[in-house]
Amino acid sequence: MRIFSSFDTRYKKKLLSDKQLQYGSDKVLLVEKSGLFLFVKVYFPIIISLLVGLVTGLSIDYFLETQTIRSVLTGSLMALFMLIPYRIFKHYIDYHMDYCLITPTEIILAEQSGIFKRQIRTLDASKIKSISVHKKHVLKSIFNNGVILFLSDGDDNNLGEINIDYIYNPEAHKEKINAIMNESI
Repeated sequence: MRIFSSFDTRYKKKLLSDKQLQYGSDKVLLVEKSGLFLFVKVYFPIIISLLVGLVTGLSIDYFLETQTIRSVLTGSLMALFMLIPYRIFKHYIDYHMDYCLITPTEIILAEQSGIFKRQIRTLDASKIKSISVHKKHVLKSIFNNGVILFLSDGDDNNLGEINIDYIYNPEAHKEKINAIMNESI
């Protein structure tokens, strides 16, 4: 679906199929965020927000007898709860629209920051110095999620690194990436 020029949900599929035709499907890897990202950044905040809103609403109604204080407190809490869906929506877009496409010659990272903003960075595979995997936090260790970091010589456009967070089984992805980049075209 294409809503705006920077919000095209078909772009990822088109780019993937073009690169698979160019290099072969076994030499192209699409890396996307894991389900843990969706749970931690979208589902869990929705559940917590609803529970906090329900408990707060019932508490305001039960404990506060003064109508003026009740109205002011209810209005301010409603304003606060209107800000929460923005962050949840942004993370939902990140889950569905952020990806990294690895080919033997380049790494393409697409980050959708909102409906009107998309950033696509390309890193030449020959300039990559190292690929590292980081696993921080308890949840990421338990659910085998981590960060894949590509370091290169660096320049002004991409600052020499591409960082992909919330990747399921990052060690296996690193092995596949090394295999793709070490093969000759």
